[in-house]
Amino acid sequence: MAALATRAFALAALSSAPFATEAGFTKTQSITGGGRKTLSDGIIYIIDDNDIPVTATSAESAYTVKENATAVLYIPAGKKLTLKGGAGLGTKGAGAGLEIPSSSTLIVVGGGTLEATGGQGGSGGSGSSGGSASYDEDEDEATAGRGGDGGTGGGGAGAGIGTKGGTGGSSGVQNYRAECRELDWGDFDFTGEDGWGGGAGGGSPGMGKLYVLGTVKVTGTGGATGTGGSQGSQGSGWYGDWSRSWRAGAGGGGGGGAG
Repeated sequence: MAALATRAFALAALSSAPFATEAGFTKTQSITGGGRKTLSDGIIYIIDDNDIPVTATSAESAYTVKENATAVLYIPAGKKLTLKGGAGLGTKGAGAGLEIPSSSTLIVVGGGTLEATGGQGGSGGSGSSGGSASYDEDEDEATAGRGGDGGTGGGGAGAGIGTKGGTGGSSGVQNYRAECRELDWGDFDFTGEDGWGGGAGGGSPGMGKLYVLGTVKVTGTGGATGTGGSQGSQGSGWYGDWSRSWRAGAGGGGGGGAG
């Protein structure tokens, strides 16, 4: 249907004539007022208000074409549709202004204006605080503090026209502690072990097909990057007395996740 619709609309795009039957579409639907919308297969959606702004909720897209659907968005001259995807939520990616899945096709026609902006990426999670070093007097042993866990990565920013942002990476986890050390005469330091790396974030899926016909002005702007999380605080150290110069390192705070 997409190829047939594209050829037909190339001839009828500048006209306000009843082009539904020319393109093989049999249904039209008027759009007035804001609110998220899903565009279904075989329908021509006509913008009837002069100015329609739509802002989606967190991690959602303002307008979405259904999977495996071919739809038409008709914006007459003098009409404007402004779409803004919802911001990312934790590791969830932000929504697109206008989401077109890889299996779908959208044809935008008319002489009006479409402005679509992706949602801002999610904020990275903050790292946890490091553990404090400790001393066991009965066993005469000292233990270094456990390092803090790294923060999770924030979800990716959404596309203006395309798809939602990818998912953020998982937190890196610190090993629990260094080995215990029995105290004896002498001087040396010991510290905790390195933590494990965080998981990689997920990529965004591919975008479907978009055709822009006529004199309609279409602008797509990707969302802004989210903010990184803060680093966790360092735990306190433990030091031996004057006769036993030992130092057990405190656990470092976990690094904040990137937005």
